[in-house]
Amino acid sequence: MAMHEMSTRTKIVWSVNCRSLELSPLTTLCEQNLISAIRIVYDPLRKTEILDFIELLNKIPQIKQSGLPLMIDVGSISQGLVSQCNVSLDVVYGQKLVLTASAKGGDLQLSGFAWEEELPVGHTLFLGYGAVVLKILETSAKRLLTQVIQGGQIVLGQEVQIPYNRKPPSIFDLSYIDIKPFQQLGISYVVLPGIINPREIALAQRKLAQANKDAPSPWLLIKIDSKEVFDNLANLLPVVDGVIISRRDLTLTMEAATIPMVCKEIIRECNQNAKLALVESDMLASMRNNPSPTRAEVSDVANAAIDGTDAIILSEDLTLGKYPQKAASLCQNAIVRIEAEGDVELNWQRHAPQINNEFDAVAFHAYKTAERIQAKAIVCITKTGNTALRIASFRTAIPVIAVTFSEPVKRKLSIIRGVHGLLLDEMPGLDEVLSVLNERLKQFSWLNSGDQIVFTTVSLSPLGEKASNLFTVQRLV
Repeated sequence: MAMHEMSTRTKIVWSVNCRSLELSPLTTLCEQNLISAIRIVYDPLRKTEILDFIELLNKIPQIKQSGLPLMIDVGSISQGLVSQCNVSLDVVYGQKLVLTASAKGGDLQLSGFAWEEELPVGHTLFLGYGAVVLKILETSAKRLLTQVIQGGQIVLGQEVQIPYNRKPPSIFDLSYIDIKPFQQLGISYVVLPGIINPREIALAQRKLAQANKDAPSPWLLIKIDSKEVFDNLANLLPVVDGVIISRRDLTLTMEAATIPMVCKEIIRECNQNAKLALVESDMLASMRNNPSPTRAEVSDVANAAIDGTDAIILSEDLTLGKYPQKAASLCQNAIVRIEAEGDVELNWQRHAPQINNEFDAVAFHAYKTAERIQAKAIVCITKTGNTALRIASFRTAIPVIAVTFSEPVKRKLSIIRGVHGLLLDEMPGLDEVLSVLNERLKQFSWLNSGDQIVFTTVSLSPLGEKASNLFTVQRLV
């Protein structure tokens, strides 16, 4: 299948959860080339349904042909859910609500809530990450008397969060998850919650590698979901492949006004270290019920693209709504318009990056050369995806074509900003690679004879298979 120059450099990830395991919108979204990956929010009680859903996904011709990658997100942490509501769903400031464990004797029933834990009077409780905020007035056995300090709408299934007793997660909290069946179905990315111990994350990396030794491991992403994780970012980046910025989780432990700058800082650090940076949390969520988004939601999409994120993760609520296709299309159009503005410079662009090794130097000068000669593309040979990540981290407007020899690696490349994957069946010799690529690029990409490219590859080098150490300027013939 021929590769077309993408309409946006910033990618879009579509989300589904266990309440929305529907194939119908995905077929249309794939046909229209609106999304670059599918994120599935894991629920241990629905494991069999999730596996069945993934098997069906892999049979959809559009997904099979495009090699659309799948992401399993085991990083969503809930301290409880609203399972029943005996009052109006719209609550107002000052209103008192009784929260209980049973269906009787209260206004809201909470399921999965740790009633045995201490809940001091005066602390706040968030429904839907701040859609409604309650202050605890009285506590007793499996009963809370609260007062609304921020009114809003209560939704059945809404998540409950209490920052006071929210504990940092551990990799051992996830030991019940058997990742092997998911890897056998071609999972490209695994998302962990905000674990702050680098050794535990390294352990997860080893377990992923051992689960299926015959195929490349999924890329491991960690959620930046608390101030503690953000403060420890420098120690975590070396042991992960990227991060997902959970803005709504961050607001539970940080001032909401600081979140935009925190997002920019995280993306900058990820670019500096050639790691993926994705942004999530209620992206276009209002379009679950409305045909048009709010102005703030459109600004969120635009700012994420300007900040230099690799991909925007749309809200999982959209799959449950009436306008999934319209939401994805609107997101793409907003990104297209921002990226088309030549005078809108990305925030935190790496004009003078730190060069730490030969790999950094080759990637940087390949990117600068491509911009100076106005190359049609930067073409790189990448066995694991590292070279593509490094070149893309400079956030150049010139598209990057990452040539790889592994279908799983090609899928993983799909959410790197500005990168296209091209699969070769085998690695040609150094003296043959240019002639082979010359024909493949004209056949499977938008490039034509006479187009100038910058080509990066590996020569005899101690850098090994994870880095390129050579670049040249070529013209396709």
